[in-house]
Amino acid sequence: MPEKPTGPGARSCWSIFAHPLDTLDSLRHHPRWLLPLLAAAVAAAASNLYVLRRVGLMRLVDAAAAGGALLDAEGLRENVLEHQAQIHAFQAATAFAGPFVTALPTAAVFWLMLVLFGRDIPCNRVLAVVAHVWLLTVGIREGMKVLAVTWIADTGRFDIGNPLATNPAFFFRPSSQAALRALVSLDAITFLGMTLLVAGLVRVCPGLPRTHAALAVVLPWVIYVGGMVIAPAYMR
Repeated sequence: MPEKPTGPGARSCWSIFAHPLDTLDSLRHHPRWLLPLLAAAVAAAASNLYVLRRVGLMRLVDAAAAGGALLDAEGLRENVLEHQAQIHAFQAATAFAGPFVTALPTAAVFWLMLVLFGRDIPCNRVLAVVAHVWLLTVGIREGMKVLAVTWIADTGRFDIGNPLATNPAFFFRPSSQAALRALVSLDAITFLGMTLLVAGLVRVCPGLPRTHAALAVVLPWVIYVGGMVIAPAYMR
């Protein structure tokens, strides 16, 4: 028989910022996911546009040229100047799609992990947890980017690739790309999100041990980070 909604009442998706645990607890009976993902997408797109306009598209070209990724930097500069509106629109669309492109597969992986642990849980509950945690972490990250690029006096000092002091790579810049990716992955906002994901899965899946929830979240992250760090070395 279907489970009757006798738990906490539905909460606004915005309550994830003020009462994250209570909000996650309510998702067991009210697994809403579309609105938080839409909100995260809008926040990401708006932040992306603001940062680009504040820093300038030429910084992207200069950063790529400095890294040796461009053969004809001058030609690309001219092309960027001619198509600024289209580039801004594409960047905003890409940023808007980001939360959906990442959250939906992530929720599917978590759900499959729980199935492997013998848990019969509706996929929409897992997706609701991921969507709300995504809204929180995207809101924090993008809000910090906006504040950083607004307050910084010299936008030339703004590191587009790693703008926030939330991971060791912001302070230590190793010459090895593998080490750099590893340090970037050790991000405080990411760890906050993973902690809330574990807490959310425990709340929407009755009887789920915290260790199983942690494995469902941490193991895919370790595999992903390991692939990001190791794979490029074998592709050369």
